[in-house]
Amino acid sequence: MDHDALFPLAPINAAEEKLQSLFSSANDALASLTKHFEQQCLPSQSLNGDSASASDTADRQRLHATVERLQAELGVLSLLETVMTKLIEAQRKRTSNISHKQLSSTRYLARLESSRLRRTPIS
Repeated sequence: MDHDALFPLAPINAAEEKLQSLFSSANDALASLTKHFEQQCLPSQSLNGDSASASDTADRQRLHATVERLQAELGVLSLLETVMTKLIEAQRKRTSNISHKQLSSTRYLARLESSRLRRTPIS
């Protein structure tokens, strides 16, 4: 058994894909809730016309405030998604640089060993 079999690594972009999936789900849920609240608000307006009671007005204002709060949260989630994507990309570049350095040092050591073996007389 080798090291990779014992300690498998997740693909480099697995975290990014998971975050994008979570943000997409949150975005879809907030959009669905917004649409639901808007649909709830519109039928009551059309049924009652201009004679809306004080409770209907209060409900509408409460729903409107909820929609605005959800939209603000969606903006924060979008900003967080952007930041996380940039952090993941930076981490991917660092990992790539480390892998190239390790590969270069491994090749260097292999060349040293090869040249050492060529200089050593065979007995």
